[in-house]
Amino acid sequence: MPTSHLIRLLCTLCVCVVLAPAASADERYQTTRGLGLGGQLTAGSGAPALFHNPAALMAAPGYHVDAGYLYQERQQTHSTGFTVVDMQTNPNLAGGLSYQMNFGGNTPSLGGVSEQDARVGLAAPLFTNRLAIGFGGRWVRQVQGNRSEEIPRSQVGGITLDLGGFALLSRNVAIAAAAQNLRRIEGLTHRTVSSGIGLYFPMLFASLEWQLHLLSPTQQRHNTGGALEGRFGPFSVRSAVQLSGADDATYVSAGFGWREHEGGFDVGFRIDARDTGNRQFGASLTLLY
Repeated sequence: MPTSHLIRLLCTLCVCVVLAPAASADERYQTTRGLGLGGQLTAGSGAPALFHNPAALMAAPGYHVDAGYLYQERQQTHSTGFTVVDMQTNPNLAGGLSYQMNFGGNTPSLGGVSEQDARVGLAAPLFTNRLAIGFGGRWVRQVQGNRSEEIPRSQVGGITLDLGGFALLSRNVAIAAAAQNLRRIEGLTHRTVSSGIGLYFPMLFASLEWQLHLLSPTQQRHNTGGALEGRFGPFSVRSAVQLSGADDATYVSAGFGWREHEGGFDVGFRIDARDTGNRQFGASLTLLY
């Protein structure tokens, strides 16, 4: 992605975001590129920004449409979704929207899960073309259980908010901060603060990230990780590692992508090195305009 399209971006908001009672939920489909990079994309760009940092939507060139599928083996859940990002209609305002449907979970503990997730995001330059601020909103509804008496059906849902910022320190270095689920949905989401640094070069993207998960007023967990994406002509190879204190896991991710001017495809994989039965597989198609 050309650096000129890339970043007009982040925030004087870093301090505000870190002090906010910030947030993140149990995310499902987050684009396959995001899966291959282990979700280490607070300082990333493109369609995954809608899930990780709405301010980075300013870095998405033109129109970007992504449709994909994700399977989580341990939970036996399937996720399908689409994401649309637009930074071409108005160069001073970027926007995105997504819709996901998650289903499955026919295990003894879950008894079946059905979930709908819709979100929107907006980003705009702040004072200078090197800074951007972004806002996101998410509506989610989850139904769990079955009609048997063993696992009665339960329903939870609501609306939550995200906030982020993105700053270009130099031609190749960006920093970012984001707060997810500022409005907590009881029993479904928890607040998360994340910060990261991204390095952008013609053949390489690299990121380092730190996350604070506020699981409850008295329980906090830290995640740290990093990701690499090498670009070789139309092909991309991705990898990432995340040490997750939020769920006592060490996640290893890998992915592959192919892009031409009009679009391409991605495949991705993530596994917990401490529990190899905890695996995710994803694939998606992308259109670029």
